[in-house]
Amino acid sequence: VDSELLAGIVSFDAALKSTGGDSEQLKRTLTGSGRFDTKNGIFRGVDAVAVLRAVEQIIECKCPVPVPKGGETRFTTLGGTINAKNGVLRNDDLVLAGDGFTIRAGCDKRMETCGAKFANTANFRGFPHIPGQDAVLRYATKDGGHEGSVL
Repeated sequence: VDSELLAGIVSFDAALKSTGGDSEQLKRTLTGSGRFDTKNGIFRGVDAVAVLRAVEQIIECKCPVPVPKGGETRFTTLGGTINAKNGVLRNDDLVLAGDGFTIRAGCDKRMETCGAKFANTANFRGFPHIPGQDAVLRYATKDGGHEGSVL
């Protein structure tokens, strides 16, 4: 593939299913999964190495450092899985790697992930025990179950 933003050698394997009479219906009903891998490429619009250096300086000196804009990132691999459900595509394992850097996508706002994936439980700032949106649909019952414990 070679476009304004991305160039590289891409492989894509997917098992997708959709139904409908027009492109909008096909998009809305798309389900399935796939995997893509891009090798020896260029991602244009950001210099990831320069941004990572700036972030490192910010952490080390605890002072504001300008984050570079523009540029390009040369990489050896860019890949991940894609899961489609009712037309919504999701990726939780995107990896971009090149000489001297690896960038992994994804914070799912769970303490378990923060510790296992990033070894950063001490700095976790999420709220792991707040009930989800479905909690507003619950109601009091005779057997209780609403004593304030983790749901």
